[in-house]
Amino acid sequence: MAAALMILGVACGGDEDTDTEATAAPSGDATTAATAAATPAADSTEPQVLRVQLEGEPGTLDPQAVTDTDSISVVRQLYSGLLRLDEDQNLTSDLAEVPTLDNGGISADGLTYTFSLNDGLVWSDGEPLVAQAFVDAAKRIFAPGSANFYADFYRVIAAGGAQAALSQGLADGVEGDALTALEQAVVDGLEVTAPDDQTVVFQLNAPSPIFPLLATLWTIFPVRQDIADSAGDAWTEAGTLV
Repeated sequence: MAAALMILGVACGGDEDTDTEATAAPSGDATTAATAAATPAADSTEPQVLRVQLEGEPGTLDPQAVTDTDSISVVRQLYSGLLRLDEDQNLTSDLAEVPTLDNGGISADGLTYTFSLNDGLVWSDGEPLVAQAFVDAAKRIFAPGSANFYADFYRVIAAGGAQAALSQGLADGVEGDALTALEQAVVDGLEVTAPDDQTVVFQLNAPSPIFPLLATLWTIFPVRQDIADSAGDAWTEAGTLV
């Protein structure tokens, strides 16, 4: 849990500067008038643009592949996840209801997490956001050769024994085609399912009280696999990314 919280802290590290600048702004009628003038009216047809200063160019906007803080900062503005942390660091809904024992989202043995997506979710191109997008994201975490930095956090997701076999293979120094086969077995056996368009089910290989926290991270953000398949490496480029 400490490690996962540290990741969240690093990813959100840019917020403090923004808050400091905001509180340092002068007060008074002139500031109020300037703010009002810069804020479009509710019925305004003027385009609303948000400009954010980054310390560097994002390395990638692929949510399953990002590792640097600049990329993570942008990805967190472009995507939403199943859950999020509020300003008090409490779990709250983002795209799905927070699973609990009482609402049936967490099984009594702690091995099954069921997320019910909120109604009316759509991508920026108007296509419905469906549960399969999270299944696709989970599989991408473990794609052979991807070496996704945060994959180890999600190895608690069951894969019919393939996770343990891969761990043993890595310990034994397996490489090449043999390693690829072990990695592909994880993807093929991954126990993440979408029984319907609004339900995502994760089966774990051991109880994990931090799994809801893992559901807030960018690594499990949904993806449009159809665009990733058709556009290849360009699927995260401007004009293609949804």
